[in-house]
Amino acid sequence: MLHKAIIGAFYLIAEDKRLDEYLLHFVADIDGNYYPSRGNAGTIKDRQYFKDVLATSKTQLSEVRMNNLYNELVLIIATPIISDGKVVGVLGSDIKFKGLAERVRNIKIGQTDMLIWCSRTV
Repeated sequence: MLHKAIIGAFYLIAEDKRLDEYLLHFVADIDGNYYPSRGNAGTIKDRQYFKDVLATSKTQLSEVRMNNLYNELVLIIATPIISDGKVVGVLGSDIKFKGLAERVRNIKIGQTDMLIWCSRTV
């Protein structure tokens, strides 16, 4: 399984360089230890999106949050890595919120309609 993780890490590093709308990509084990495509490893065990992925075995979105290392607002998408029917890890990406917001702002629906960004928290 380790060789697959190493191959995956090299793939994430290559994608990180190719895709400008993402700040970084990461892989995490079920204990929340994460390994990003750039920057230092750390833990995400207390992050709600990580807990939700483990609890539901489904892709989750975070709230918009600050990536403290790069001082940039991001929206994190995280999805389970499943092997033999069990969640064995999490694959995620920090999407740059500025670029995402610009794309949403440019979507036109009719002549007077607009899209509104909503959050789960108040």
